[in-house]
Amino acid sequence: MIEWQNQGLTEYQFAQLLGRCRMYPSLSREMKKEVFPLDITDNQMMAVCREYHNLQANRRGSYLSLWQLYNLFTSAIKSSYIDRYVERSVNSHELVSHLQESLEKGAFSWSLSQTQKARY
Repeated sequence: MIEWQNQGLTEYQFAQLLGRCRMYPSLSREMKKEVFPLDITDNQMMAVCREYHNLQANRRGSYLSLWQLYNLFTSAIKSSYIDRYVERSVNSHELVSHLQESLEKGAFSWSLSQTQKARY
């Protein structure tokens, strides 16, 4: 998790991630088996987007660190019922870890659909 502070996403990559996360619920069962599972609702993804814009309001062209991304996800899922909060929190951690691995190794990730590294 310490490395999450030094790795990040560009605004384009964040927009790609947001779009893919919002597409996830409408994927076919077969496709869902092939991509990283996501347990965050559409409303929660919109909360992530709003908080991202609040965070980036005074910064142009900057990166969003993976640590900041994780905090956006955990902040958005706080409204979940307690029985789903833990599952969604774990899923958020696993998603950011998956993104980190994809960025580090240049491996394909459906969530980003690219392998470009973004570092500070």
